[in-house]
Amino acid sequence: MPTAIAHTLLWAALAAGSAQAAVSPEQAAQLGKTLTPMGAEMAGNADGSIPAWDPNGTPVPAGYVPRTDDYIAPYADEVPLYTITARNWKQYAEHLTVGTQAMFEKYGEDGWEMHVYPSHRGAVRPDWFYANTLKNATGAQLVDDGQRIEGNYPG
Repeated sequence: MPTAIAHTLLWAALAAGSAQAAVSPEQAAQLGKTLTPMGAEMAGNADGSIPAWDPNGTPVPAGYVPRTDDYIAPYADEVPLYTITARNWKQYAEHLTVGTQAMFEKYGEDGWEMHVYPSHRGAVRPDWFYANTLKNATGAQLVDDGQRIEGNYPG
């Protein structure tokens, strides 16, 4: 058997039975420091259009009643920063997907418009959820050719 084929078969056999951890311990150590406890970048972007993550969470709207299906929008009083239309979409093209650009092209002036609101990053979870996320970051493994996760915790 040629050496290249033998090496390929050996590599395939080793890879098929191996488990994969999601991140290194060094990467996991950044959770809650440079990364949010869920793994997103904690800082906002340079131009300020995406704010830094707010660990205090989204403010609870007035009138909210726990354990009901009534949704109350926490930012209902906000107004759009600007509106993108078929007339002005090209000035925002670098921020729009190809599909969104095509929609503006296809439907034109009488088509649709996109209202752009301020960004908010106030999603939070309970502390037990964050603790389990940290455990999962280095302890959970894909097994059975990626069909199952082993060693994971809820959260």
